[in-house]
Amino acid sequence: MSLAHLALTVGQQKSGPQQVADVIEFVESPWGLHTPLFPVQRVILKATYGIPLDDTTTFEVSDWRRQKFTKYTEKTYLEHLFAEGRCNIKEVVPGEERRELVLSIGRRSGKCVLGDSLVLTDGGIHRIDELGDPEGVEIQPLDVGIAQEGSCRARSKFFYNGGVRATRTLTTYCGYRLGGTDSHRIKVLTEQGIVKWRYLADLKIGDVVCIHRNTDLWASEQVDCTPYHNNEGLKDLTFPDRLDEKWALLLGGYSVVMDKRRKNTGAVKFGSVGMRKFLHAVGFRLGTDPDAKMVPWSILRSPRSVVRAFLRGLFEADGGVESGGKTVSFSTASGRLAREVQTLLLNLGIVSRIKPKLVYGKVYWILTIRGLRSRMTFAEQVGFDSRKKNEPLRASLKAASREGGDTESIPHQRAWAQRLLESVPKVPPRPGQKQRWSRSRLRDVLGNTLKPSASDEMTYSRLMDVLSVADELGADAETIQHFRDIQALDYFFDPVTDIEEGVNPVYDLNVPDGESFVANGMTNHNTFLAACIAAYEIYKLILKGRSTPRSARAPRSSLTTPTGPWPLC
Repeated sequence: MSLAHLALTVGQQKSGPQQVADVIEFVESPWGLHTPLFPVQRVILKATYGIPLDDTTTFEVSDWRRQKFTKYTEKTYLEHLFAEGRCNIKEVVPGEERRELVLSIGRRSGKCVLGDSLVLTDGGIHRIDELGDPEGVEIQPLDVGIAQEGSCRARSKFFYNGGVRATRTLTTYCGYRLGGTDSHRIKVLTEQGIVKWRYLADLKIGDVVCIHRNTDLWASEQVDCTPYHNNEGLKDLTFPDRLDEKWALLLGGYSVVMDKRRKNTGAVKFGSVGMRKFLHAVGFRLGTDPDAKMVPWSILRSPRSVVRAFLRGLFEADGGVESGGKTVSFSTASGRLAREVQTLLLNLGIVSRIKPKLVYGKVYWILTIRGLRSRMTFAEQVGFDSRKKNEPLRASLKAASREGGDTESIPHQRAWAQRLLESVPKVPPRPGQKQRWSRSRLRDVLGNTLKPSASDEMTYSRLMDVLSVADELGADAETIQHFRDIQALDYFFDPVTDIEEGVNPVYDLNVPDGESFVANGMTNHNTFLAACIAAYEIYKLILKGRSTPRSARAPRSSLTTPTGPWPLC
């Protein structure tokens, strides 16, 4: 259950205080959110709602390296933050709410991700540890555009060093990975068929992760190459001023040539010290072993059209088309390169799977495009230059009759489908007409998704037909909205197949507007307090409505309440 749902329940129940409780009591009490607060979190909430700060009991606050500890009271801690320029108020005026409160305190609850997490920004794709100084102070200003749900965008405020922490790294069936601290949260699809936040500590094998495939956020400007021009060597060279599509196409193929293979490969050779230095500077690292290759930084930070050209060169050089065009794949000895290519493809809306394959005693990573929808998008956005590879792919798409495969499946919807069917009024056919019972029409569209013994799951293509018929038949509006919310999110749902524990440096972003960011294809939550405040405001509205005379209340139909933990943009 989301905090918004819980707030509705608390506000509507008979137990608990009948007058509005303060936010601390609401969050911590068993009748409320029943969530213990850290001392620093209490300071934030008290300052926001004008609740007097305690000046007697002390608590310890450490630096981000967990080496230096300082004792504060709630009052002296707020004064300390103000003196350091990390807060815009110095003291709390009892009863005066401060909604303009700006406070930078770090990740005291430890919600952070690993440094190799790929974050989608308006400056391109970055490892999160590249967005700040990993050896710098704990809190660093960071103003960069961040991808959120769907087409939503927000700007970050701070980059955080979280220190070295115990971590959990999950891997899904298709090879999507994310590591972070136990208290870091991501979006999952529960066994009850709803999307909600879940802590990494609570994830288990088989849980279904929501993979975000509609981000489409790229750098807006081509990479400036002029700082990397040089006069090395004997050849008279002309370097590009910008890394454009032509260079990206060439360098996509060059990335494969760099793996030093000799058998069954063709090559174009050009010897130049100056060119080698230039390519090294823009991210095509010299001397890199095949199993350590990566997508060059200049490609990760390039616009959409440049990335598409790079991928076309990469797949043309080392990709393949098999099974009459139904299988499109790419192989590499580098797991990092495979994962970064997978992220680039996902940002284009293309789902892929990575799995290892042992070839003559050496591990290779095979990336395969998954599903008809993804192959169609690949053909449109990336494709191949050669007829040998392009024609089988195009032919297979023309022959395809419908979408199939698990990339379009929506798990755990059987109970919701049954609820939708049962909500349709039982209207018999009119005398003399050949119409059928109204429920029969919806049952036909739902098909085997209703049968507990069947393996069929709801799919996005089927859902379009289901919603059309359900609307026409007057099915339950709340259940219809549940399916519309899932349809709008358009996640790819992927089960967790492995969880690895470790100890690693971790980092986080503060994104005040929306409180989330997309990294490694997953929606990551970056704060808890904003959700508490939103839940408290809902609770106050519900309690206020209970105490208002019935004649003075707004019509019931005018009250809009959350129907699921969906993002608001």
